[in-house]
Amino acid sequence: RAAWGGCFAWSDAAWLARRAVVWAPETWAQQPLSIYEVHLGSWIAGDDGKPLGYRAVAEPLAKHALELGVVAVELLPLSQYPADESWGYQCASGLYAVDSRLGSPDDFRYLVDTLHRHGIAVFVDFVLAHFARDPWGLASYSGAPQFEYEGALGELPGWGTARFNYAKPEVRSYLCGAAEHWITHFHVDGLRLDAVAAMVYSNFGKEEDGDAILAGRGTVNPDGMSLLRELCARVRRRHPGVLLAAEESTNFKWVTERPAEPGSDRFSVKVEDLGFHLKWNMGFTFDTLAYFGKDPAARPQLEIFGCKQLAWYLAYAFNERWVLPFSHDNAHPRSLLDQMAGTGVGDAPGRFAQLRLLLAYLVGMPGRPLLFMGSELGDGPWSHKTPIQWRAAEGDPIKAHLRQWVAKLMRLYRELPALHRQDDDAEGFEWLDMDASSRCVYAWRRKAKGEADVVVVVNASTSVVAGYRLAPGPREGPWRLLASSASADSGSDGDVVVRVQAEGVGEFSLDLPGCAAQFWTCGPDPLAAPPSPSAVVFEVRHPSAGAGDQVRIVGSCAALGDWQPSSGLLLGATPASLPVWRAEVDFGPSAGELEFKCVLVKADGSVEWESTEGNRTLSIGGAGVAGRSVSVEFGKA
Repeated sequence: RAAWGGCFAWSDAAWLARRAVVWAPETWAQQPLSIYEVHLGSWIAGDDGKPLGYRAVAEPLAKHALELGVVAVELLPLSQYPADESWGYQCASGLYAVDSRLGSPDDFRYLVDTLHRHGIAVFVDFVLAHFARDPWGLASYSGAPQFEYEGALGELPGWGTARFNYAKPEVRSYLCGAAEHWITHFHVDGLRLDAVAAMVYSNFGKEEDGDAILAGRGTVNPDGMSLLRELCARVRRRHPGVLLAAEESTNFKWVTERPAEPGSDRFSVKVEDLGFHLKWNMGFTFDTLAYFGKDPAARPQLEIFGCKQLAWYLAYAFNERWVLPFSHDNAHPRSLLDQMAGTGVGDAPGRFAQLRLLLAYLVGMPGRPLLFMGSELGDGPWSHKTPIQWRAAEGDPIKAHLRQWVAKLMRLYRELPALHRQDDDAEGFEWLDMDASSRCVYAWRRKAKGEADVVVVVNASTSVVAGYRLAPGPREGPWRLLASSASADSGSDGDVVVRVQAEGVGEFSLDLPGCAAQFWTCGPDPLAAPPSPSAVVFEVRHPSAGAGDQVRIVGSCAALGDWQPSSGLLLGATPASLPVWRAEVDFGPSAGELEFKCVLVKADGSVEWESTEGNRTLSIGGAGVAGRSVSVEFGKA
C-alpha cells in the first residue's frame, strides 16, 4: 500500500493550487513551457559510479533545471520494468509501481516535492500501448490472452511486445486507473503517452504498411481511439492543470484539442480529435536535423514540397498544439552535436556554432521546446549505462558557452511573451524573409497581443551577410539586439548579449555572422538587469478571501509592516489568479533572517491571523534566493 498512500508528508499544496490556476483550461496554452528531458539512471552518478537515487538526485536536478531556466522536467518511464535496455518503455506488469532501482515510492515523492518546491513541473513518460512478454508478467495472464488482444492484433511486430486489448472494460479501467494513479498519488503535472500510433492504428508495426501509416492512412483501431478519448476527458475533468502529451509519429488527424485556424488543414478536415493537450512533432525534429546535418553549401537547394526546408514547418504549424522535441531518440547513436555539419572553420567549433544556431531556431519557432539532458553541454552520444560527463564539461570553455547559450535562450523564451503566448495562433507569427535571396537567411516576427514583438534572424550559411536589410515595420523607439549565438565564440566571459540602436524605425541594416542567429526586440530588454538577490515573490493561497478583503504579509521588518497588519505587504489577485494572491518585495541585502505570518484584513476592518504554530521564517541574502517564490497556504505550515 506504500505505492498508494505511503508515509510521505507533501509540502506542495501551494504549487498544486497555483498549477490549477496557471494551467487552467482557458490559460495553459498561453504559458511558457520549456522541457528538460531526463533519464534519471544516467543523469549523474555518485562517487561510487552508481546512479543517484530519487532523494540524492532531487536537489542537484532542481538546481540544474533552475540554472537552465526550464519550466518542466520530463522523466523517462519510471513504472517498474524488467530490462535496463528498454529505458522503461517496455513494462511487463508494473504500471502502478515506481521503479525500485532508484528508491521507494516515498523517495520518488520526495523528488517530485523537491522539484515543485523549486518551481519546476514534473512530467513522466507513460506507456499504455503495449507491454513486455515476460512470462511472469501480464502476457497470457490466465493461460490465455487476458490483457492483450488475441491473435495477430495482440502482437506488435518489431518490438516483440503485446498490445493491450483496449476494448475490454477491465483493461481500460486498469490503464486509465494507472494514469490517474501517478497524477493522484505522485503529484505529477503531466504525462507523455508513448507510442500513441500503436494504439490508433491496428496495423502499426507492419513494415509493408509503414509509409501509409506515416501518412496517416493506416487501419484505424476504434478501440484505441476511444480509450485515448476517454482518458483525456477523465484527466481534463478530474485533474484540471495536469497536461497530457502524445508521442504520435504519424499524420493522424487530429491529436490535440484546439480550435481550427482558418485556412489550415484542420479547418477543412473537421473530425473529432483525441483530446490531448500537446503532440510531439517528430517531423519538425527530423527536418531540422536533416537540414543542419547537410553541408552548408548544399542548403540553398534544400526544399520540402517546393518550400524552403527551414520554412516548411509553418505550412502546418497551426494544425496541432506542438512540442518541438530534441529528445533521447535524437541523442543516440549520435549526439545532437555529432549530427551537426562542420563549417570548414575547424570541426569542433563549427559543430558547436551549428548547434547553437539550431537551438535558437528551435526557441524562435512556435511550439514548446524540449531538450534531452546533456545536449546543453554538447555531451554524448547518450547511453543508459553512462552518465553525463559533467566534470569534463566544466573544463571546456566551448561547452560552458553552449550551456550559457541554452540558459539565455530559455530565459528569453520565458520572459518575452511574444516567444510563447501565441504559439498556437497564426496571428502570432509573420515571415519577413523565407530565404528569398537563397543565401540561407531567414527572418520572422513573433507577436503577442499587447506585448513587444520579437524578430528572429537566422543565417545558416558559413558566410557573413553584410548590410542585410531587416524590415520589421515601424515601431516607436529603437530595435535592440538581445542575443546573438555568434557572440559565444569569443571565449571571453560568456556574455552573448549585445545592445545596438537601429539606424531607423521601420528598416535597418545589420551584418549577419555566418552560422548564427539573432533575437531583436523593440521593447524593454528582459536581460538588462539581473533580479535582486534580496527580492522575493510571495504567493499565498486563501480560498475564502472575498471582494474587499486584503491578504497581507506581516513580519519583523519595515517592508512587512513591523508586525502591524495595516502596514504589512499587500498582496494582489486577479479573477484569473484566485485563490492565489501575489506580491514581490526587495528586502535589501542586509535583511538577514526574517519572521513573518499571513493575515487577512477583512472588508469590515477585522483582522484574521493565520493559525500556524510559531512564525514562518525566511533567510535573505543567501545563495539561490533571487527569483524564488515563497508559496504558502493560509493557515497551513
